[in-house]
Amino acid sequence: PGALDPIWIVSPWYSTSPPNPMGLSYIPALINNNCAPGSWVNPATLPPPVNNGNWITGSDGTCSSNTNDGYRYFRLTLNLPADCNGNSVATTGSYTLYLSGYADNIISDVYVNGTSTGISGGSYSSPLNITLTGPWVAGINYVDVLVYNFPNGGNQNPYGLLLVANSTASSVADGDGDGVPDINDQCPCMYGTLANGCMPVSIAGDTVI
Repeated sequence: PGALDPIWIVSPWYSTSPPNPMGLSYIPALINNNCAPGSWVNPATLPPPVNNGNWITGSDGTCSSNTNDGYRYFRLTLNLPADCNGNSVATTGSYTLYLSGYADNIISDVYVNGTSTGISGGSYSSPLNITLTGPWVAGINYVDVLVYNFPNGGNQNPYGLLLVANSTASSVADGDGDGVPDINDQCPCMYGTLANGCMPVSIAGDTVI
């Protein structure tokens, strides 16, 4: 908490429905503790292994004293392989993300590479279950989560996003069929024989586990 998030970035605020997320400017997200104690879900209460996440906001202001309202994109960048489980990553269903999202106040939409999925809902205490099947491309991909923060008459108005793996869906999914659930599989696009779902790495004749 208090550090810049190494993965997530956020867009400017928009008072009305914002433009498409592609081509906008973004700044780093900030990892926050609970900005609304007693209201926001506590990440530590979520089932393992997703209970080590935290809420994020923008790095341009203190979440607890925020007075902004409107729309803001939270962007996750993914670098995907061309092939996933023997199928092109561009083939719908060959690479699927199962996510649970909490937001203050609500997730208004989720975009994949600028394409709206029409997925919306959730709150700061109830999750929105999100299934993303693409369209993906080999290389850099963008998942943009649009959060809407209700107006509060210019008063203190906490906002934020908590996005984790959907522990239920991911725990029963095994995309590469290696017996390791996707939620624990560190190589989800490749059949593996190790406990982490990966294959041993061979270097100069030695096997590295």
